Amino acid sequence: HYPDDARRDCWFCLASPGCETHLVTGVGDTCYTCLPKGGLVDAHALIVPIAHASDRASLDDATLSELETTSDSLAKAFREKLNSHAVAFERVADTKKGVYHIHR
Repeated sequence: HYPDDARRDCWFCLASPGCETHLVTGVGDTCYTCLPKGGLVDAHALIVPIAHASDRASLDDATLSELETTSDSLAKAFREKLNSHAVAFERVADTKKGVYHIHR
């Protein structure tokens, strides 16, 4: 079940027809992980809140917690499996269609 306010035109909203679900690698309670359409590096992954949110301040405590836990788990996997370090950043940008869906 996806939130009623999910934007139908947002690439990152799972309920949107534009969401490329074949890129989704896991779905949690409040966030999902996916591969980007075009990664910055080979081992690029995204953590995306399921509910459409325009910035970190809009996220509830449960989503913030899951975002951090998932980020920590990915960083651990990068260290242990890829012998590499993870770099995490959040992206929020204004677009012509309105505010973007936050993702890390």
